Amino acid sequence: MIESSKEPVLIFLFGATGDLARRKLYSALYRLYKRDQEFAVIGLARRAHTDETYRDLINDSLPSEVGQRQHFLERFYYRRLDITRPENFATLKEFSDELNERYQLKGNRIFYLSLAPAYFAEAAKKFEKIRTSNHFRLETVSYREAVWARSEILKRIKRKLAPCLL
Repeated sequence: MIESSKEPVLIFLFGATGDLARRKLYSALYRLYKRDQEFAVIGLARRAHTDETYRDLINDSLPSEVGQRQHFLERFYYRRLDITRPENFATLKEFSDELNERYQLKGNRIFYLSLAPAYFAEAAKKFEKIRTSNHFRLETVSYREAVWARSEILKRIKRKLAPCLL
């Protein structure tokens, strides 16, 4: 299991407008925010949104008891992205570098794939265009490692991702 860290980080959230993100991820990110975790998020999806409409989507998905919404929401940015089109990644790299400087994130990146498994390998191939160093690793945390390790879909995903991360 990965130990919790207070290192600042830029999170690339692929599938940012989807059901999983709205139901689970934004509330989890709010809990990190409340624990003084420094981060910024670039939400990525195919739908047309602006930073403001994306923040509205996040705001609508948070429980009513959430306080300090405005400061929390200011950390979220949106970029329309079709992962099958490599030209989209050049501007994403520039924008991520800008956020890295603004929030002093030290080049730390997390790529969260809230996508259908069929798109995992395609997304991973593009990480090269937005990573910041040659020191790149994939870490996973699973609910029950023994169960997931036997899952055929995970094995297929792992085989597809391995060459992308070497």
